[in-house]
Amino acid sequence: MKTIRFLFFFIAATAFAQEQTEKEGFKASWYYGIGITGNTGYTISDKLLEAGVKRVPDVMPAIVVGWNAAFSKKFWMNAEFGASGLFRNKKKDGSQLIQAPFRFRVNYVAVEKEKFSVSAGANFSIVGNDLSVWSQDAQVDIDNLNPDNASGYIRLRNTSYFVGPAATFRLIDKGRTFLSLTMGYDFAVSNSKWKSDYVKLNGTVKENGSQFFANLTLPF
Repeated sequence: MKTIRFLFFFIAATAFAQEQTEKEGFKASWYYGIGITGNTGYTISDKLLEAGVKRVPDVMPAIVVGWNAAFSKKFWMNAEFGASGLFRNKKKDGSQLIQAPFRFRVNYVAVEKEKFSVSAGANFSIVGNDLSVWSQDAQVDIDNLNPDNASGYIRLRNTSYFVGPAATFRLIDKGRTFLSLTMGYDFAVSNSKWKSDYVKLNGTVKENGSQFFANLTLPF
């Protein structure tokens, strides 16, 4: 519920900001796109492999929705929400990771031409992870649905924080961006534990690995 409220507030605030900036001569716009997310060092992968379950995917497809605001010809910022994941075979793979990143980025236009521009940026990311682990061979007695006696499904969550560099290449037509490619590398600044809302966990697994991402976006 808190996340929904935050999204509603963010959309309302940015819509108002877009109207105000356009009145004052600044540029603001929404965009959407597709991309990839790379998970280069998840500690939980070792635990999954020990249990005979497929590790967290190294690369996953992603979708993003974001907002740009240009405050001058050289500086602009953007904030974006996303979701990434990979459909897995429940009978064979035994795990599923879904990610929900929020990224805030400040950019400087290093190269600007009539048809394209190149920007360098600093990226701050918050990534929520939802990991499901299951066994297709587990059995549950329908006459005894006591959760203490059931097994076969585990759900874990984790929130990690990152900072890192990013670069954006924009194609421009008649003074407006019509296609952008953003690539970045995120270094972990947190040491985040995996937790569960449903069971007590014995032992601790912390994540502090880095990530990379690449998104191809279009304006609304």
